[in-house]
Amino acid sequence: MVVINLQEVVVAVTKNQNTLGRLGSAAMLLPAISSQAATIDDNTIVDVQSSFYRESDQRMNVDVYEAQIDMPVSDQNKLSLGFIVDVISGASPMFNMKQQDGSIRQIISGASIKEQRDVVNVALQQLIDNNTALNFSVGVSDENDYLSRYGKIALSRDMNQKMTTVFGSLSYASDKIQVKSIALDERKRTTQFSLGATQIIDARSLVSINMGYAENNGYQSDPYKYVYSTISGIASDSRPRGRHQYSALAQYVRNFDQFNHAALHLDYRYYRDNWQVDSHMAQVTWHQPLAQDWEIVPQIRYYSQSAAYFYQHYFDTTLDNYHSSDYRLADFGALSAGIYLRKNLYAQSIHSDIKLKIGMDYYDRRARYALKGDTSVTFADYSSIMLSAKLQMLF
Repeated sequence: MVVINLQEVVVAVTKNQNTLGRLGSAAMLLPAISSQAATIDDNTIVDVQSSFYRESDQRMNVDVYEAQIDMPVSDQNKLSLGFIVDVISGASPMFNMKQQDGSIRQIISGASIKEQRDVVNVALQQLIDNNTALNFSVGVSDENDYLSRYGKIALSRDMNQKMTTVFGSLSYASDKIQVKSIALDERKRTTQFSLGATQIIDARSLVSINMGYAENNGYQSDPYKYVYSTISGIASDSRPRGRHQYSALAQYVRNFDQFNHAALHLDYRYYRDNWQVDSHMAQVTWHQPLAQDWEIVPQIRYYSQSAAYFYQHYFDTTLDNYHSSDYRLADFGALSAGIYLRKNLYAQSIHSDIKLKIGMDYYDRRARYALKGDTSVTFADYSSIMLSAKLQMLF
């Protein structure tokens, strides 16, 4: 299982997506760009975070609770323990049906879905020398119908008097999908590679590039999704048992001393896979320090993707081996905007520094927002909002 940025996950998370999400959507492939300096922080860091995601039309609700502790165990080693609990409830799209007037109706499940996912992750960072860091991590994600075990190894090295950092990673996940109601017992394996570099251009700017590849083998379908054929009626979702995913992410960061050391982040990501899903993501983020250790961080993001070759809203033909009407595999675009507030606090009584972060993200998904959008298709459009709060304590 690939763990990525929370907003990317919960943008369309449902009970159904709790399975499909781990089967690899276009938004999930890339790890975050990072340049890890070869040093061990002397502080023990405790992070606690909660996020609350709500979709329009009283569809899916997701409550996420996270905790992580990072602690040095020696001058060369740091141990991290992470825990996540997702509570998912609400209704979810299952398939689309053609109406007598030619319009399309999205069929929604009942609002009785309620599930919990528990994740435990353990990581160890080890300094090999003053310029090289090695990271190992393993984890387990468990829910009612899905069990994932995964591991990752990552290496970063500073070069050119620490002006350049190169980094790479290899991860592997073994997943078990069991749905008792339909006697489903399947397996899935994912191997992922990434390679990248960060280059400091001058005292105020840097660039970073990351290339990724993931190979998925085994069960890729969603057991909770269906398709409608005007010839044969309703059938189960069916997807190829292999998926190859390619991605590239570029980031530019620029500091502006004249604006109280504000920073501009520009990100662009390109993704393509052998299901013919092709996507683009562009994001602009502004980090603005304010008085009394406050910081405000607004951001805006645009996303567009093309449909998988076996996707149709509904089918007017006899069904082939592969067919899906999952709206997450359709042509669509999305606009999202967020704002975050950060505050540094100090608690001398417990000898710790405390950082508070609160934020809100709004997401709007429309077929017409795609680069080749269809303004006549609106049945799968929706919006969502996510509220989050994070507390970090340094001891």
